Amino acid sequence: MKPLARMVVLGVAACLAAACSGKPAQPPPAADGSAGLARIRAARADLERAWDALDALRDELGALGAGQRLTADETSRKAELIGKVKLAEAQFEAAYSADQSALAEFLNEALNARPKSDSTLQALRLYADSALRNARDFVDHSGDYRRAIELLETARSYYEAVAAGPPEDLAAALASAQSYRFVTKPRFDQLKKGMTTSEVKALVGVPFYANIRHTEVGGKTVTTWLYGREDGEVAAIYLDDRGTSYAWKWNVKNVG
Repeated sequence: MKPLARMVVLGVAACLAAACSGKPAQPPPAADGSAGLARIRAARADLERAWDALDALRDELGALGAGQRLTADETSRKAELIGKVKLAEAQFEAAYSADQSALAEFLNEALNARPKSDSTLQALRLYADSALRNARDFVDHSGDYRRAIELLETARSYYEAVAAGPPEDLAAALASAQSYRFVTKPRFDQLKKGMTTSEVKALVGVPFYANIRHTEVGGKTVTTWLYGREDGEVAAIYLDDRGTSYAWKWNVKNVG
């Protein structure tokens, strides 16, 4: 599935204002930031509702798409879901933009004026939470580990900007995404015939959406998942029409 566009709208540099300008920062009179934090939480609640609604529709559509043959009713429902997903994606993007804008407005000031305050750290936690869920979406729905890593590294950089260690879940998610960005030989060698798509993904990672190929062979559909290797070469896993693995190659040529 092609990933949704995502934007990181924070304009905060890794250095704070005082360090960038060479002059002592002159923040406005200190405030506890509670009003700004309340606006962020309201925007986040709207985003979570839009996100949950989109996920529910995508899960239902994915379940239908996994079937090799659909009944007339299922085919009709699939068409209906495609339309609903498009609408839900637009609603999600609007909510995501509002959420990130609220965070940017707050953090662009707070990271300079009160970097160690409780409200600033709470806002950073909310930013990290959205980065975590967004990164999971990029991986689960499109196999885009690169974009997931970018999101998580950006979230980590804001903690580093205030000399605070990143949350454990953020650090763990980043390490996991980095370890799966390229397929590794030790994991690849653990593949077995008859593995389900879920088992394959858990072992070697989710294939990038543009690297999934479907071919008709003898009236049946063969699915090929192509995986990039760190050395620039490509590996492939082949799944039968039941969605189970039956063959794989560590080095594939002429994949274009």
